[in-house]
Amino acid sequence: MATDPITQNAEHAAATPATGAPPVAPAAAPKPALAAAPVPPQEAQRIALTKELIENTKLTDEERAAKTTELRKLVASQSTPEENEAYASAPLAEQREMYGLQDPSLPPTMLQNYRENFEGWESGLLVSARANGLDAATTRELRDLGVTLGLRVDGKPLAEADLDYELKKFGTRLNESQKKSLKQYWRRIEGGGGAS
Repeated sequence: MATDPITQNAEHAAATPATGAPPVAPAAAPKPALAAAPVPPQEAQRIALTKELIENTKLTDEERAAKTTELRKLVASQSTPEENEAYASAPLAEQREMYGLQDPSLPPTMLQNYRENFEGWESGLLVSARANGLDAATTRELRDLGVTLGLRVDGKPLAEADLDYELKKFGTRLNESQKKSLKQYWRRIEGGGGAS
């Protein structure tokens, strides 16, 4: 049975809202949001440090340096044991790449002696620098200081005051614990102990 056009128009008008817009289907129920995975504490700390370094313009140079070192150390601590081992066992040339290092500036005969007797110590320093979150400039300066101090050694240990004086030049880039460790490391080098 056909409906006449007037009845069809009346039914259509009744189904159309007063605005004249066509009827809209009811909205689908919202899908439940996926629960966010909890952020591990170290990752949350890394994010917070990064955000503070970017956004906090009131940090002093010393505070910024300390927080940057803390961030580097945190990132290094998140390395897997396999990554740490890979870096520690990498050739010295690859380890140096991380810090933009080349061979020390030494005359050819001294450089050959350095390569034969002291590159293991440099490798140990670079592995320690990575684990402690030291920046490239500080690491380069420490390596070069080690070479310079090595040239000053003439069969007797350096005076404690000389080591303290040299390490004091690093200011807040090295904390007291790091300075103490570096002094112990230097004393092992002087004594010819193992490079571990």
